[in-house]
Amino acid sequence: MIVDNDNRLQGMLYFEDVKNVKVLDNEFLQSGEWTYNTQQRALPTLRMAIGIENVWIARNYFHNNYGVPISIGNELSQGSDCRYVFIKNNIMINNTLINPSGLEIAGITTNSVKDSEIAYNIIEKSVYGISINGVNSRDIDIVHNRIDAGDTPITTDRGDGIVVWNEGISNIKIAYNTLRNWLRNSIELGQAYLTYTADGVNHCFVHHNTIVKHSATTAYGIFIHGKYNWITENYIYGTVDVEDIAEYMP
Repeated sequence: MIVDNDNRLQGMLYFEDVKNVKVLDNEFLQSGEWTYNTQQRALPTLRMAIGIENVWIARNYFHNNYGVPISIGNELSQGSDCRYVFIKNNIMINNTLINPSGLEIAGITTNSVKDSEIAYNIIEKSVYGISINGVNSRDIDIVHNRIDAGDTPITTDRGDGIVVWNEGISNIKIAYNTLRNWLRNSIELGQAYLTYTADGVNHCFVHHNTIVKHSATTAYGIFIHGKYNWITENYIYGTVDVEDIAEYMP
């Protein structure tokens, strides 16, 4: 584990301002538990912060860790975007052993990432599956992932299969993913509680995804809050007392 000058634990593996890094064929188990000022916290297993370029994270097995397995980018560092990040063929299972109130634990979380791909990963039993943050995020393909909340999903007021948060995020392709049993929106572009002043999450493509056993009564199979998005040929099964797709404009 690495601790920075402000005593914030960065993660089991931490990279900053590096290029041409490969993290391949590893097993990560029971990392990320940390107590600070008597408070338990869950920290990333693998964290790559600012200025990352040309990174491959592939064929790793993350299981029974205390926080997010893979965290890319730093929302506090503007102008230091990460580019050419490829997260492929990883398995992430049960990585939410500590979940303090308000902590957003996803299988994969990114912030201000561009020109990247998240593909062919298996994510099971997390609060979020894949979380895309940062106003500078764009041109990311999220394809062919299996994202499963499990037979007994974590009970929380949060939790989406794939969520894209901030205004200004654009050109995200979400395609050919299978999402199962999420208590909230299985795919979410934009947040209902946020006020967007321009186009919100925009110019994104959501197509040929399969959503299975979406059974919440207060959420949607696909939720859109933004403009100029294309939603086509998705397959949604098992919704109860709720529309399959909801769309809001800023």
